[in-house]
Amino acid sequence: MSQNRDSEEWHKEIGDNFYYVWDKYIHTLGNLTLTGYNSELFDKPFIEKNMIKVRSKFVFLNSDIIDKEHWNEEAIRARAERLSSKLLSELRLPDEFKKIKKEDGSGRHSLDENVDFTGKKAKSFILLGENREVRSATEMLVSVCEILNELEPDKLLHLARQNFIPENSQKVLFSLNSTLLTDGKEISNSGIYIETNKSFNDILRTIKKILDIFALSYDDFVFYVN
Repeated sequence: MSQNRDSEEWHKEIGDNFYYVWDKYIHTLGNLTLTGYNSELFDKPFIEKNMIKVRSKFVFLNSDIIDKEHWNEEAIRARAERLSSKLLSELRLPDEFKKIKKEDGSGRHSLDENVDFTGKKAKSFILLGENREVRSATEMLVSVCEILNELEPDKLLHLARQNFIPENSQKVLFSLNSTLLTDGKEISNSGIYIETNKSFNDILRTIKKILDIFALSYDDFVFYVN
């Protein structure tokens, strides 16, 4: 990507999530390379940069860039995976170090990530400093509501009395009447039910909406998966 965050050509290349991708990947392994033509490349569109890279002597670094017609988040992540795997194999790190790194970095996620959690299983989360273990994404959603209901009990009750339907949705999310929900789960013993007939990805979007309702930052919530 261009170092210029305002490049119109690169906005078109990356797409609607340009600012997210630029902020997250601009200075990371998957987006950086050596060519010998840095001054020529600077702010050029990807297709023009690629024509120059063909002349580069750094074949190992650029082999998975040359055959690309477009450069986006998926391509950057794939290249980072290839290069990091190669570096780890060449460096021959001690097994104990590899094990620690894997344990330290595995499973922790935030709501700001653009990740598909299909097939994953929630195992715990932290909200406002409170750590809870769960057995599923559904249980995580209910537990989040339990914590927030203890924090401000009148807020969820008010929504449930209205059979609250979130913006851009056609289904009731909170209600006092469980029959209005496909798979309603009661929040503690409050008489308030929440719709849980959702995929893991939908549950994360729902948690975002709930945090918005309580005027909380997404940074107040992290979760762990298997």
